Amino acid sequence: MKKILLLCFTLVIISALSVYAAEEKPQGRPPANVVVGETVSGMLAPTSPFVGTVRFSDTSSVAAESAGKIKKVNFDVGDVVNQGAALAIIDSELLLSSLNQAKASLEQIEANLQLAKNDYERTQSLFKSNATSEQSYENKKFAAISLEKQVAAQHAAIANLKAQLEKKIVYAPYNGIVVKRNTSLGEWVNAGSVVADIAKTGSMDFIVNVPEHILKYLKKGQNISAEAAGRNITAKFETAVPTGDVGNRTFPVKLRTSDSAGLLDGMEVKVNLPSSEPTSVLFINRDAVVKARGNVFVYTVAEGSAKMIPVQVIGYEGTKAGVLSEGLKAGMKVIVKGNERIQPDQSVNIIGN
Repeated sequence: MKKILLLCFTLVIISALSVYAAEEKPQGRPPANVVVGETVSGMLAPTSPFVGTVRFSDTSSVAAESAGKIKKVNFDVGDVVNQGAALAIIDSELLLSSLNQAKASLEQIEANLQLAKNDYERTQSLFKSNATSEQSYENKKFAAISLEKQVAAQHAAIANLKAQLEKKIVYAPYNGIVVKRNTSLGEWVNAGSVVADIAKTGSMDFIVNVPEHILKYLKKGQNISAEAAGRNITAKFETAVPTGDVGNRTFPVKLRTSDSAGLLDGMEVKVNLPSSEPTSVLFINRDAVVKARGNVFVYTVAEGSAKMIPVQVIGYEGTKAGVLSEGLKAGMKVIVKGNERIQPDQSVNIIGN
């Protein structure tokens, strides 16, 4: 009886261990959803990395055109302003008073002119009928002409006063951002006094010092791949400053980008500049490139599984990366989305290309 009980107990233990082992048996990773892109051949100049500085493409010191006391300030540092916006208003009470007086004088002169014209017309009729002297006729005529000239002069004086009034307002020269405020409410400013420093928005420059041998590979309007503010940016080569640093033989080059969102003056920017003549490469989406533990590789899809292939990145062209690889061929599909979580030989499910 004891032997039977022992046998039953042993069978129960073995059964329990079998169930436990089955539950603990490692399961393979489920298929990962991925998006793939095609590999194409092309020509690309190898690039070298350089570090530069982000700068505003244009900055203006906006000055007052007229002297006076600051009556109103409509901006502060960091404000975004539109072209033509009134930045500051200078007190213009004296000018307004002079303008009102000039307008009143104009009305009086115009009234006198109308009377003089009427008088001249009557005298002209009398002169034609020999009812008045020529001298009287001439006096009336020149009196009217004199008043006409006074009216013209008064119009010019009013236009001048209006122009001076317009100069009592300091306008933004273009769409930009205020980087410095140079005046305060109630402060006296002279003509030419700087009211604000404004940096133009919409584009930013990258200033990079490079060795002289790099200059021959740069061309006006050439697309340059850059990275700043945590994202990839495409800039265009503008010019090389023809005055270099004698000590290290480097020359400043200027790149410009219209993709300026999030960029601030003084930020660090990393750029990839061509460093030799174009060579034959394979172009892939730059998102296909994976960098991990000092290795650079891509994943292709073969028989439903992800296959890791080492690559050497030669350079970038917009959203494309130019690479060299013994295992990668033109026409092969590489994973461009979902590659950050998969493992070599893991099953994949292609959901887009």
